[in-house]
Amino acid sequence: MSSPVEVTCPAGTVIGKSGGEISYFHSIPFAHFPAPFDDAEMAPKGELIDAQSPDPEKIALTIVAPKHAKEAPVVVHIHGGRFEMGNHEDAASPGKTLAENGVILVRIGYRKKLAGLVPFRDDQPHHFRAVDDVNLGLEWVQQNIEAFGGDPTNVTLTGQSAGAAIVLWLMRKDHYRGAFRRAVAMSPAFPHKNFRQRKSALRIPTTRTWLNKAKPDTLERAYKRLRRRYPTDMALGPTPLKPEEMADIPLVISSHDEEFQQPIIGKRLTNKIILRWVKAVVDNAPGEVWHVRFTGGSKHCDELFPLFDGPLTPWLVNYAKFGNPNLTEETALALPPATAKR
Repeated sequence: MSSPVEVTCPAGTVIGKSGGEISYFHSIPFAHFPAPFDDAEMAPKGELIDAQSPDPEKIALTIVAPKHAKEAPVVVHIHGGRFEMGNHEDAASPGKTLAENGVILVRIGYRKKLAGLVPFRDDQPHHFRAVDDVNLGLEWVQQNIEAFGGDPTNVTLTGQSAGAAIVLWLMRKDHYRGAFRRAVAMSPAFPHKNFRQRKSALRIPTTRTWLNKAKPDTLERAYKRLRRRYPTDMALGPTPLKPEEMADIPLVISSHDEEFQQPIIGKRLTNKIILRWVKAVVDNAPGEVWHVRFTGGSKHCDELFPLFDGPLTPWLVNYAKFGNPNLTEETALALPPATAKR
């Protein structure tokens, strides 16, 4: 049976729920959005925040923590979903087992589709609001996680698919702010072409002023036109990644030998949006990189439950606590069939 639990931090008083020795804080607003296509700002401080119930429609973050944590390592996870699906309450990355092993999990949401990925002329180079939203969430963690029992100097950033692309983009020297010490990027997925090469498919103006005034259904129709034009690719996303411009940060990057199920299209998609980028990072990133190849027929996303609530969880706990991945430069790993899918 759960009971309310209260934490006071610079953001305000956060009321969550505890179940036994684990506390849950759902859908905490970390950002303020002046308009849908404007850059986010830090949420007001000193608020009373009801974090007892999930609200996956919000751009927010969730925290799962040991009830009496003190200087606990922190894992911050960024969900995938092709930059068009997913949220900060992603059930594929539960935090209960991590908390039972003394690790705090924070999951951060971000804007998707056009609101998160359309660049404007007055943006800084390589700027995407989806990435910037996560960076703001990491700043919130730095300012507040100590009150939840976490160690802000020991943060491991993880992400899968589109979330892994955000992880690698945040490792760029022009984006990295020291908010995490090490990273895990699972099957990072990037679009084959950039927005400038694709924007004509939207058939709408792409200025910030026009988009901020546009009706949601107009934006959704435009995005669907773009999606139909590129059925075997990601419609939008930060690209191209240049690994040589990344900061010197320890990184575990993983991929599946066969990410997608379709016999011919699946192989092409695997190579085009994932494996070519994995190879580029392994070959050119300035920091130490360990590559894990999941074998044995596992597919895209199959590693999530084993990592967060299965046989790979002890590895993540150890990596978050001590920073040593105990891996060779390239490690082939077969996921146990019983845990590859749930």
